[in-house]
Amino acid sequence: MGIISELDAATNIWQKIFRHFKRYGNKEKQCDDYYYEEYNKKIFVKTNGNGLIVSSCNLKVIDPLKTDGLIRTIDIHDAKLTSCFEPFEKMRATSMEKIFSEYGFWYKSDNDIITDVEEFYEKSDLHKKDDPKFISIRFIVDTTKLEKNRIYKIVYAFSVPGLYPIKDGRFDDSSQDRKSYEDFRSYVSTGHIGHHLRFAAYFESGIEFKEKPSGNLKLSSSVKKNKKNSIKEYNCIFKDNIFYKKYHFEVDNPQDYTEIYLKWNIKNKLSQK
Repeated sequence: MGIISELDAATNIWQKIFRHFKRYGNKEKQCDDYYYEEYNKKIFVKTNGNGLIVSSCNLKVIDPLKTDGLIRTIDIHDAKLTSCFEPFEKMRATSMEKIFSEYGFWYKSDNDIITDVEEFYEKSDLHKKDDPKFISIRFIVDTTKLEKNRIYKIVYAFSVPGLYPIKDGRFDDSSQDRKSYEDFRSYVSTGHIGHHLRFAAYFESGIEFKEKPSGNLKLSSSVKKNKKNSIKEYNCIFKDNIFYKKYHFEVDNPQDYTEIYLKWNIKNKLSQK
């Protein structure tokens, strides 16, 4: 089953290995370009499966000249079978009034440090360029507006109709095969995230849960040697605000983990057991 994920592709895999944060020590010394001091991801899910993914982060700049571009990717292979990204420029032109109903993309940044956003694929992702369920974008940063060791807030959002195979608050077996779709998951990248991660999901009232959302983490091999369990599961903090049911969890030192994701499950349609 595919997963919905956002992966930090700002550097290639070998560069990531050498720049990867250490468990202890000054993070500024371990990273020579930038890192996300705090990262906040939110997903909003409606009873018809339409969704919104919102990411906000506090970008800590180590070297302004090396922070000229930030690359993010999103994969929706576990969305409804009919869900496919539209041309990126068309998504950028979508009105905010059409959030949830149409594919869209929006962003903002402190001091307007981001001057533009373009569709961009690194060598490792070039083979996915024609995949309608995968997209890679690059935030173009004006380095002349950056100051060393300063923090800048960046927010961006993707609207994805049919983000999950849900209809009338239950599993939509006409849009995905239930036998191969064991549960629902949403991942977040741990790359370049330095101190704190907050992950929240907002579910429209009417979604019928079979398994309530939980936070799941898998320790990296360099850390789990000193731990009894390599996999952690957190009960999410719950809040009912009438229109949406909110579940969230928080993680310190997210760089210690190779996987961080929210997992849940919903009931089959009423005609099925």
